[in-house]
Amino acid sequence: MTNDLTIPIAKYEISFIDDPYLRPSFVIYCCGCPHRCKNCQNKELQDAASPLCTQVQVEDVCNYIKTIDKGLIDCIVYLGGDFGLYKQQYYLISKTAKECGFQNILYTGYKFENLDYKFKKYTDIIIDGKYKEGQKQNIFPASKNQRVWQKILNNWVIINPIDLPINKEQAKQGGADEI
Repeated sequence: MTNDLTIPIAKYEISFIDDPYLRPSFVIYCCGCPHRCKNCQNKELQDAASPLCTQVQVEDVCNYIKTIDKGLIDCIVYLGGDFGLYKQQYYLISKTAKECGFQNILYTGYKFENLDYKFKKYTDIIIDGKYKEGQKQNIFPASKNQRVWQKILNNWVIINPIDLPINKEQAKQGGADEI
């Protein structure tokens, strides 16, 4: 791993809602996004030079992941910003997470078909596509054009969002009127 490879990070947090399977997750928020989606939920993270962001050594991120208790956390979720801007950084971080036994879940505005293999090698789930306000929906993912890809037995398949626990839970609570 190179010692000079950095990535702009806004924060880390524990989440129970960012994995479509509702597993406890460690979430990494990067900064920088070229998509500029209207009504982006993390607009403040679009600028990689935002004062909310700190350049962090990839090696430090990887070392931190190695300290996470596998008994408490099931997966690492990559949000932002868009990790799609940081191919080598994502590759190294997701490789470390996979070696530690975590699943990797990547949210990106880029289309799955346009992602380099370095984004797919160690990733288990990819939510792709820009958020489009005109296609907003009240279920996961946030807009109809976005797709949920899952690697099953080394093959990538598109998952029907209605079958995901995140949408079933939302339906139980009365919040998913499109299911």
